[in-house]
Order: sequence, then C-alpha cells, then structure tokens
Amino acid sequence: MKKNFLLLNILLTLLLPSNIVFARSQIYQGKCGFLLSNIFVDKCSALFNKGILTIMPKGAPQERIYPTQIESFSLSSKETIKVNQDLDKWQRLYPEQSRGFLFFKKKEGIPRWVVDATSKKVTEHKFVINYVDSYIFPRKVLFVLEDKSQAAAMQLSLRKTTGLYLGEKRKPGGSLSPSFSRKITKEVERKAQRIMGLCAAGMYEDSSPVISELNAYVENTINEISIFEKYELIANKIDADAIKTIAFCENKKVEELTQAKEAERLAKVKEIEEEKAKRLDAFEMLSSY
Repeated sequence: MKKNFLLLNILLTLLLPSNIVFARSQIYQGKCGFLLSNIFVDKCSALFNKGILTIMPKGAPQERIYPTQIESFSLSSKETIKVNQDLDKWQRLYPEQSRGFLFFKKKEGIPRWVVDATSKKVTEHKFVINYVDSYIFPRKVLFVLEDKSQAAAMQLSLRKTTGLYLGEKRKPGGSLSPSFSRKITKEVERKAQRIMGLCAAGMYEDSSPVISELNAYVENTINEISIFEKYELIANKIDADAIKTIAFCENKKVEELTQAKEAERLAKVKEIEEEKAKRLDAFEMLSSY
C-alpha cells in the first residue's frame, strides 16, 4: 500500500507542470496606481500564486512582491493612503515627487479613480498595499477592483499571503508569527518534494528549473525575513532543506552514473569472455588437424 502511494505521488509530481494554477492561486482584475511614482494604469491584474503577489499593469513591468516585503494592507481612504510629510527621508528618496500627489494632493493629471480613493468614505473594493521593493525602497500601490463583489475574496487572499490582518502592520524587530513561519517552511518542502520526485525518476533536466526556483525562493525569503527577531531559526531550516534536496539529486546522478559505468564494465567483461571462448574454440578446432 505504501509503495503504491509513493508511486502515485511520483506520477502526479511528474505529470503536473510546475506552473499549473491550482485553486490556491487567484487573479483579480482592476486598476492600479504606484502612488509614490505617480504611475497609474487603468487595466491591471493582481495575481496571488505560490505565496507571491504579482501586480501586473498592462503595458508596464510586473511587480513581484514577496509576503515579507509587505508592511501592511488596508482599505483605501484619506487616512490610509497618505504618507508622513514631515519625514525628510521621503524627500531624499523621492525628490522629484516631494511636491506630488501624495504630499500636497496634486490633482492635475491624476485619474479621477485615484483621487476618489482618497475620500474619507471607505469602500471595500479599494486596497492600499504598503511594501518594500527589491531595491529596498518603500512603495505604496493602490488597487481598485473591477468587480466589487470580489472585495472579500481579495482581502482573504491578502490575509493568507501576508499573514497579516487588514490594517495590521509588520514591525521590524518583532517575531515571525508561527503561522507565517509554517507557511515559509511548507513552501520550501513543497518545492523540495517536487525536485526529489523528478530526480528519483531520473528527470534531471526537468528538475533544473525547479531547483533554480527553490534557490531563488530561499535566498529571497532569507533576505526578507532578516529584519525579524531570531529569523536565523527559519533561515537555517529552509537553507538546510534546500541543500539536502540538491544533494539528493547530485547523489542520485552520481549513483546512476556509477551504476551505468559498472554495467558497462560488466558488459565489456562478458564480451571479452565470449570472444575468449570463441578464440579457444577456434584454436582447438585448428589443433585437431
């Protein structure tokens, strides 16, 4: 029974492509605005997949946001969308925008749907996501759902992806929550199981991109969680899991190569013995004359 289950698991691993969209992946359509850059796009998608949020504005580069990059998310309003104008850091980071939309409520050239998002009235389908990008710059993205009925679903997607509640802030120096720590380790385990399934079946070329994906995930995650207390516990675990998985594949390749060489050697020995027997027979036949 156990053997059959293992075989079924390997078959499923091999048959399902790594980029398949499961029920745990969701995509939402709407409009988005990168508020600190004054970039606003009328057609935009928000994809939640494999624990990562990807903002996909039409005709513009995608923005991949890992969970630990997100400081908070909230419903858009006059209070949640603003920044602290007294901080000199903002002007140093964004000198060209320091007199722009967020700071002095500049409205010229700003789409109406963005201005409406600063209303005192809170609506359920407008979200502001605060995060730190891959260049370690603070960012604010506004996402306005096209279908208002999906508001609760998107809020749940944000909750499950970030491990935060609506309006809750991720504080540097604090501890990673147990649930979020489990989420990270489970994602590494999922990727590792797929890799080992491929390597167990000798599909080393197919395992290569998944190994790259695992390495990137581990590296990015460790970088992102480094601001939290005792992050090393999770960092060491996922790093060790990745190393163990890759070592399994390397050892499997070496084992198969060794077996192949041994089989080749035995085949050669057999061939030599067969030719030896033929030679002996030939000499014996000649010696009878």
